[in-house]
Amino acid sequence: MGARRGPDAPCPAALLGLNGLYALPELIDGLGTLHEHLRQEYRTLLSNAFTTDDKRNWAAASPAHFDPADIAERIREGRAPRLIVRPAALFRDRHPQTVAPTGRA
Repeated sequence: MGARRGPDAPCPAALLGLNGLYALPELIDGLGTLHEHLRQEYRTLLSNAFTTDDKRNWAAASPAHFDPADIAERIREGRAPRLIVRPAALFRDRHPQTVAPTGRA
């Protein structure tokens, strides 16, 4: 049984990031004095993740540096990931041992 293609989603007017790393090079260069002691650990993490120490690759993978025209093209061509929203009740039914996304068991 194959997956069905859903209806085309409209191009988003904006993107809202709630939590995460949006500018990977800033993880190394923008630490500030409080976290300066972690610079080498973060550099190692990114180098291992991208198999390179080249900051250009880190910037290219950073959401803060995305090209809106490229995203729009990916959406038109069906090459962009789609957001799948599941009702909390469905989540609870399938995973009763975990806490639902709403914070209620």
